This record gives sequence, structure tokens and C-alpha cells, in this order.
Amino acid sequence: MDATALELNFRKSLTKYLVDSLPTVNFMFDWSAADPNIRSKTMTAWIVVDLKKFERGHLSEAWVDFYISTRQDMDSWANSQLSDTLVSIFFDETKTDGLARIPFYDGSSNPWVVIGAILAQELFEFPPRYVIEDETKVKIVSARLRWASKI
Repeated sequence: MDATALELNFRKSLTKYLVDSLPTVNFMFDWSAADPNIRSKTMTAWIVVDLKKFERGHLSEAWVDFYISTRQDMDSWANSQLSDTLVSIFFDETKTDGLARIPFYDGSSNPWVVIGAILAQELFEFPPRYVIEDETKVKIVSARLRWASKI
């Protein structure tokens, strides 16, 4: 199968883009880390990244949910700021369509090679923020990501 149609390359590319674009944000790519406490250092802000749907085609598509989570955030300001920061990386005002190009890598080579670009064609924000038992506030942002691929 062509490198542009591999789920692993999509995951690697998205992970690299998130970590490179927001280096100070804690990302979790596994639901087992939904309540993070890393070696007695409790986090107060993090984003859980959940790949909901992955479809290969000539125009491949993925739906990704971002669970923006904060603790010790009485007014939800930290949650709002983290949400604004995340959403901003999917837009680029220098492009005529306003959409950022996320580099799509072939992660099987060393170094990785850019083989295309991923666009966030739609973003959905789901109010209200949810407050769970330990006072963690969670806002969900969903992204519809698409890219050209060869099957």
C-alpha cells in the first residue's frame, strides 16, 4: 500500500505536528492516561487525542477528538486558553483558504520524508465544558482531517 494511505504514517504525522506546534502542552494518545499523574507530578492541563475514524481513499479522511482538560481552573480560563491555542494551529492566515498544512510524513524512512499535507477541513467545538468528579474541566474539539492518498 502507498505510504499516503497508511494509518501509522497519519498517526506519526499528527503526533509530530501537535508536539512541534505546542511543545509546552501535555498530550496523551492513550485513554489509559485519561487521569494523568506522572510519578507524583500531577498535571493541571493536558489534551487527550482520540482517533475516532480513519478511512482510506483517494481523499482519505480521519476524525480526531481532542479532550481539552484542566484542573484547578475555577473560572475555566486555563481551559479556554488551551482550547484557543489548540484550535489556532489548524489555521494559517497566510493561506488563501485560511487552512494550515500539516506535513504528512512517510515515517518508515530515516529521516522522515514529507509526502503530502493534511488539512483540517472542519472543526467542531462542543459546549458546554464538562466537569467530572475531581473538578477536572473537559472541552471537546473534533477535527475532520483530509488528505490526498493513493490506494
